[in-house]
Amino acid sequence: MSKDQTREEDKPSKFSLKKKKIRDVFSNLGENFLTVEKKNPDYINMRLPADKITEDFENTLCNRIGSHGIELSLREAGEEDIETVIQLYKDSWHTTTMKIYDLTKDTLRDILKDPDVVGLIVSEDDVDCGFVLLDFEGPDNQIGKIAGLGIIPKYQGMGLGTYLAMSAWSYFKKRGIDEIRVEVHKENKIAYNFIKNFGFEEFVDRDYISPLK
Repeated sequence: MSKDQTREEDKPSKFSLKKKKIRDVFSNLGENFLTVEKKNPDYINMRLPADKITEDFENTLCNRIGSHGIELSLREAGEEDIETVIQLYKDSWHTTTMKIYDLTKDTLRDILKDPDVVGLIVSEDDVDCGFVLLDFEGPDNQIGKIAGLGIIPKYQGMGLGTYLAMSAWSYFKKRGIDEIRVEVHKENKIAYNFIKNFGFEEFVDRDYISPLK
């Protein structure tokens, strides 16, 4: 094998570079944030098989959102929303003492440019108040990842987290994923309980192990 061939094989793939960029941004976890960070002992891997999300379960969550009596709207983040997402990212963290990544326009633009990454923004009365970042993994993109979810403090406890989670599921369902995955920091009990309440269970991530059947 030539030196040129060796160097080419050693180069990181586009897939791995994207994953690293997302993980670099969402490598910490505050009380208002969910994140993804692979193979880190401080993080708990959790997953929910798609076949466990029944119609009754969906209706229960929808009723939970409706009980707050607020009108929410959702849109997919585009180029024009770069600054909005960055501000939501910062505002979701400002009540925590944890160090956060300095998310720049160029970094977020590169992340959202990937066809397998989707950003969704939730608004209440035309005020943007939260977002969720979705990604896909696995040989056939059969694993849906909630890479980041943030709600600004003023709008916590109003069902926005549940609304974004349901919106993520609706998007994943259209793509025919087998399961949803997310990771939380082991010391973040609020985020852990929030995810657990949706039926997610802990598992050991062995580098894209097969989805639960």
